[in-house]
Amino acid sequence: MLSVILYGRNDSHGYNYHKRLAISLNCIAEVLSFESDEIIFVDYNSPEDVPTVLEAVADTLSEKAKSLVKIFRIRPRICSHKNSALPGEPLSRNAAIRRSNPNNKWILSTNIDMVFVPVDANQTLSTLVADLPDGFYQLPRFELPENLWESHFNRLKPDENISFLREHAPEMQLNTIVRRPGFLTYDNPGDFQLMPRKAIFEIHGFNEQMQQGWHLDSNLCKRMSLYYKGEMNCLEGKLWGYHCNHTRQASFFHAQLTPENNWNTFVKDVFTPDLPKQKESWGLKEKELEEVSINEPKCLSSIKSHASFSEFSIDQESFNTLTYNSARIFIHLSDHFHHLPTSSKIAYIGHNKELLKLIQTSFPAVMTLSSENSLKELYEQTDLMIFDFGFDEKSFKGLVVTPTHKLYEKLRGQLKEIMQAFLEVVHLEKRQKKKKKLLGVNVLFTDFRGLFHHHLSMQKTTFLTGISFGYVKQKQKTRSKNSWCILKKRLKFYLMYLTVCYFYNFTDKVRRFSYQSRFLKKVFQLK
Repeated sequence: MLSVILYGRNDSHGYNYHKRLAISLNCIAEVLSFESDEIIFVDYNSPEDVPTVLEAVADTLSEKAKSLVKIFRIRPRICSHKNSALPGEPLSRNAAIRRSNPNNKWILSTNIDMVFVPVDANQTLSTLVADLPDGFYQLPRFELPENLWESHFNRLKPDENISFLREHAPEMQLNTIVRRPGFLTYDNPGDFQLMPRKAIFEIHGFNEQMQQGWHLDSNLCKRMSLYYKGEMNCLEGKLWGYHCNHTRQASFFHAQLTPENNWNTFVKDVFTPDLPKQKESWGLKEKELEEVSINEPKCLSSIKSHASFSEFSIDQESFNTLTYNSARIFIHLSDHFHHLPTSSKIAYIGHNKELLKLIQTSFPAVMTLSSENSLKELYEQTDLMIFDFGFDEKSFKGLVVTPTHKLYEKLRGQLKEIMQAFLEVVHLEKRQKKKKKLLGVNVLFTDFRGLFHHHLSMQKTTFLTGISFGYVKQKQKTRSKNSWCILKKRLKFYLMYLTVCYFYNFTDKVRRFSYQSRFLKKVFQLK
């Protein structure tokens, strides 16, 4: 009967985004009662390596909501624009409409912060819609104070939230209607736009040229008024819609100087309901979008048998240790490709066959350096690159290979080619700017840390994870004021970088000398 269309992205649109999202989704599911009813959610442009926003809040969704929702993911690579601040609303809504149940008569376009309350407690949204004649229906929007829904609404009790509003909203003076003249009918019309599926298909969906903020809903109102020759309808008195206000903390669309779609171009000067220019392609018609399940979460079955207790000491003697526990590293490494598209490929550059086997078990599409794959081909064809500066400790019967081990010089010699591959990829990235994530294994407490700090914008990670990662710096920002502490840290890593690049075979001697030098110990606070 009814397909509810929603969109969003995993970007924390306000500090309480996840709570109002769960409240809204659970309450919408609560008022759907027909077997064919569905909620289509399009996750637009969330970063490649993070879950969709509904995956992130899955544990706060009701069982009914999880049974009704279908999630489609629009990855950054197929977005219509690259400005991550813009939510891609028309494309997202169109993609959802395209993939809605063709047997459902009605489409409801709304937002993920709305709660709908049938005035008659014996009615649902589905039963209200079931007997409506064809037409375009709107609804006044009431505002819920931020503190009210934050403090008084339980995400997992949608029935209580709806009953509370039905009983108490009028006495709290929340039911105030703001009317607009002409085809708009009400202020904020985009939170409830109900239309026959047939009608929205005939006018070719939402206007995908509207890439800025605001007026997309007004554009649809204008076009629907032309389609229905001026006849506009409402469900006022039968259904109330409450918006979880979220303006306490400024977001992109609430800033005073937010770029807006041109009112004259997209509303005032619109004289036909359809969009011939996007007739054949709207809603990513030719794209096979990735559908995400929150009822069957991904698991890392390949690491279950590797749980064990281990320990490692960080001191002068353990610096530049070349071996590590592959299973311990892998569980942290997998964080970075767990949510990548299934079509993605990973590059592994290193000598640890045990770690490579674990990666392939979880993510089969792994490319390595070989006679068939050059480094440039790996860079061009993969989405993420792993540089491994270590070896599996089990291969050496559990022995820790430190600079005093007899195999140290031989193994370290093999890692020089990994360093050179990393520097070559950095050079390629600075020219092509693919914004490719680069990961380093066994980098943190080694000379190779200088390489990563010098070339990458990095996130801080702990030694326990064994992972360093970041993106190649495109331009060094010049700062007029730097504290002495920051300058010391930069100089320290720069000296590490120069040493490992130009004095590779003598880095341990240089470091021992620095530990013995009172001046260097004082400058860099070496321990």
